[in-house]
Order: sequence, then C-alpha cells, then structure tokens
Amino acid sequence: MYTKRDSGILYHAKGPHGAFWNVWMSSLEFQVQEGDCGDFIALTDVFGDVPAEKKYAKNGKPFFVYNPNAELVPLKWGPGFESGQASKLGMFEKPNGEWNTLEIYCLGSESIHLVNGKVVNRVKNARYLKNGIVTPVTQGKIQIQSEAAEVYYKNLSITPITFFPKKYLNQ
Repeated sequence: MYTKRDSGILYHAKGPHGAFWNVWMSSLEFQVQEGDCGDFIALTDVFGDVPAEKKYAKNGKPFFVYNPNAELVPLKWGPGFESGQASKLGMFEKPNGEWNTLEIYCLGSESIHLVNGKVVNRVKNARYLKNGIVTPVTQGKIQIQSEAAEVYYKNLSITPITFFPKKYLNQ
C-alpha cells in the first residue's frame, strides 16, 4: 500500500520543543506532502484564521478549504474549534521527482502559502495561547519537519519584507 511521504515547514514556532507529539514546537505549518503541499495546519498553541469554506467528507466530518472570498474561520486543534487545518486551494504541485517552488510570505500576523507561484492558503491573525493569554504572533523559529519521510530542499532563502507582493494580495 502506498503511503504519502509527509513533511512540513513549521514557522512562527514558539515555546518548548516537543509541545506537539513530543517532537515539534507549537507553530504554523506549511504542509509538504504529496497532494497536500500548502495545506495549513495549526500545531498546538499557535493558530490563526483562514478564509475558508466548510465542506463535508463522505463520513460527514467537516473540513475546511482555503477560499480567498470566504469568511475567516479560526483554526486550532482543541475545544471550541471545529478544525486545526485548512486544505490548499487547487493542485499546483509538479509530478513526483520534479522540484517544486514553495514560498511562505510572513508580515505581521499574516502569512501567505504559495506552491509554484500560486497562492494556495492564507493565515491571518496568527496568535499564541499560553497560560490562558492570547498574544499576536509576528515572529518565531523555523523548523523543518519530517515524519520519517525523505525530503530534499535546495536554494533556501530568508528575505525580510515590508509588504506583500501585490500580485498575491487578491489570489
């Protein structure tokens, strides 16, 4: 049976190592997994709002898909939240074995996920919940996640920005 290879780019990471599954810090995740590149996942106490549309799986369980024209949905795994994940908008990955370009733009408490130049997710109002206190998240550590999957990255760069590129604002 084929199992998807799972990895991710964890950003705005906060708190102790091991907060999530005794491995990773609380953070926002840009999912890097075949067929799911660009999904947003809130890990533990760092979470945010995504303009997303609620859909239902065959088993009746709700899930959310990024839609730039939808209402903001607070996404966090835990009581009082329906989900901690928003699936990407569209499939823009290249076939297995080809390089993809993955980008995360972060400014203030907002971030934009891109796969091969296409906006696939957007997180607004990133925040951190610690000891009952919610604070905005505008910075943090970066972690490269692996769930026992081989993954290669090349040409990594971190560049400060003061505004989001205009071409991505309405996607």
